[in-house]
Amino acid sequence: MGHGDAHPPVQDEIAQLTARLAAAEALVKELRARLDTLTGKLADTQAELTNTPGSGEDSTTSVGKDGHPYPQIVSFDCTGN
Repeated sequence: MGHGDAHPPVQDEIAQLTARLAAAEALVKELRARLDTLTGKLADTQAELTNTPGSGEDSTTSVGKDGHPYPQIVSFDCTGN
């Protein structure tokens, strides 16, 4: 066999790791782009909510994880009075 006929196991492992690294770098790039997009949308939504009437600190509603408003408990009397 000549030198170019077979790859030693180390060269095969290097080739596999190089391919995995390239795939991981592509995934990181994609995830960063998605994160940037979602961060921008979040900032836009927060700005909208800040500019919405009744969204100040004295508001008695909040938005749940599902996006639907729910009332806040402003105060609670544990004594039953």
